[in-house]
Amino acid sequence: MIRGTQGKTERWLFSFVQKVFPNAESGRIMCLKNRVLELDIYVADLPLCIEYDGLHHRKRVKKDENKNYLLREEGIPLIRIREHGLPSIKAFGSSTIVHYPFQPGDLHRCLLDLRSEILTRYALNGEQQAELQAWGEDSGNTTIL
Repeated sequence: MIRGTQGKTERWLFSFVQKVFPNAESGRIMCLKNRVLELDIYVADLPLCIEYDGLHHRKRVKKDENKNYLLREEGIPLIRIREHGLPSIKAFGSSTIVHYPFQPGDLHRCLLDLRSEILTRYALNGEQQAELQAWGEDSGNTTIL
């Protein structure tokens, strides 16, 4: 399910994640340690959280760091894709992929980096692995911005 508040890039990423993990959720609300978090993309089957941080995250450093910390404490791996130029944040065990939005083909590279992170962290079934391998083929021909 896709929530209505996503930006184009986040929707595009979610469409690829959902091809591999049909039960993936967009905008999942989770309460951790009395804090309500909204997760951009959540795959409960793994578990895995993927956050896309556009430039509007310039003023959300503390909020993003808190999310990193709370997810780590809960044992949910987090991969952040952050647009270049955002301030650094404390990772608390999360992985970060930097997106250079004005470089042609960079979102495709981010998707391939995300694929590598997932393949490294998780033992996937053959169908999931095949779908992930297809990301490189599908994403290169897509223009979203």
